[in-house]
Amino acid sequence: VWQQTLGAAEYASGAAVSIADNGDVVLAGTVRGKFDGADADGDMLVARFDSRGNEQFAKLVRAVGNDVATSVVAAADGSIYLGGESSTNGGDAFIAKLDASGRLLERHAYDTGGNERISALAMSNDGKLLALTREGEQSSLRFLDTTNLSAETGRVDLGTSDARAIAVDASGNIAVGGRANAAIPGAQVNAVGAASDGFVARMAADGSGLSVTYLASDATDQVDSLTFSGGELYVGGRTNGVLGDAKSGAVDGFVARLDAAT
Repeated sequence: VWQQTLGAAEYASGAAVSIADNGDVVLAGTVRGKFDGADADGDMLVARFDSRGNEQFAKLVRAVGNDVATSVVAAADGSIYLGGESSTNGGDAFIAKLDASGRLLERHAYDTGGNERISALAMSNDGKLLALTREGEQSSLRFLDTTNLSAETGRVDLGTSDARAIAVDASGNIAVGGRANAAIPGAQVNAVGAASDGFVARMAADGSGLSVTYLASDATDQVDSLTFSGGELYVGGRTNGVLGDAKSGAVDGFVARLDAAT
């Protein structure tokens, strides 16, 4: 067991963690103020630790203005992808690629004319970068070429939603979760509820065969995390309604288990 602290003179916040194939822990966050001898005005941070907690590097991905890191994923080849929202153009989705030692290789912003951000990142089984993007009130899953982050090889429309979690199983099947304000495009496993509902959208490795399950109470529900295990899909989230057990507080956490195939 180990613990490490990464702080800055004014503000520091962790946003996401990814485990590399060799067991290293990669952390993404945002810092403001003095950090490692530099002045950060609200910059994204990537840090890497070995499995014993020894820091390998801590790298600022710098830009003018207040940028926010939201996600990170370590790829099988050792490269690291950092996602978030930059301050340009009123807020653009942003991805940076670093090598295993923290050297910045590429950075790219995605601007559709409004406010955009990267909500989550994952690697597909065939080596593509999967990026959940929020564009205004809409969400989509983008398939990106890791050799050229501006090259989009596919996209899945997730409708009027706040998609915020992604998981990939051993066969390459993809699950996405979040909060839906209306029915998500695709086959409907059950009916959408009366308010904002948690949702899980499942699809094949190439984005085809989209099917959607809603986790709906009579109030507001939201999926925050997903993982595949033992042929099933486990879902974590929050609700201010009643999902299964009696309500305990103003907002309750929940865990659900779904059949990954259906």
